[in-house]
Amino acid sequence: MISALLVGVGMGWMLDRAFDTKPMMMVICIFLGGAAGLLNVYRTAMRMAGNIEKDSNESDADDATNENALPVDEDETSKK
Repeated sequence: MISALLVGVGMGWMLDRAFDTKPMMMVICIFLGGAAGLLNVYRTAMRMAGNIEKDSNESDADDATNENALPVDEDETSKK
C-alpha cells in the first residue's frame, strides 16, 4: 500500500510540475494511489482467505476419511 501511495505522490508531483497545476494533480494522484493500495490489500486478503478455506476443506476431507477407517487394536500393533 505504501508503494502505491509513493507512486501516486511522485506522479502527481511530476504532473504538477509539467502542467503548473500545483497541488491539484498531487491530491488526485494521492487518492488514486491510496485506492490502488487498498485494492491490493483487499486482493491479498481474499487470496489468503481462499488458501485458508482450501486448507480447512482439505483437513475436513482428511477427517472424513479417518472416520471411515477400521478401528485398530493398539495391542496388536505394539506386539509386532
